[in-house]
Amino acid sequence: MLVADDWYEYEWKIKGKLDYEDEKLSWSFRAEVAITPTRTLTMWLMSACTAAISTSVSHSWNGLENANYDLRMHFLQHGGQMVRLELIAGKKMPVQGWSYTPTLDIGLVWTSPNEYSGVLRIHRVTARRWYFRPSLEF
Repeated sequence: MLVADDWYEYEWKIKGKLDYEDEKLSWSFRAEVAITPTRTLTMWLMSACTAAISTSVSHSWNGLENANYDLRMHFLQHGGQMVRLELIAGKKMPVQGWSYTPTLDIGLVWTSPNEYSGVLRIHRVTARRWYFRPSLEF
């Protein structure tokens, strides 16, 4: 559904990155607020952190080596109720000599029926979705 709206988003972000010849580490922390004068859309605050650790060749199934983690939380601006939670973990599986890296992300996204209001509120119950996302990184 298309809703005409003046939407304002403000974001504050801290990023970091370390690059070595055979290892990389990156992280990101951010906070965001979305403001809208339309009563049909819910104003929310979002907080997220992401971390990724990569090596050129995987040596084990260590939980940190060649892994990435993403946590996002959305809260109602008024009342502070959590309306969305995303937890996603991924694993890169580099193979020596390959120019691409197979990856696999799995996770859970939980949403409250209060995420939207008015005509946009299509869900009346809490929803949980599992993600299974294979991909190739070039």
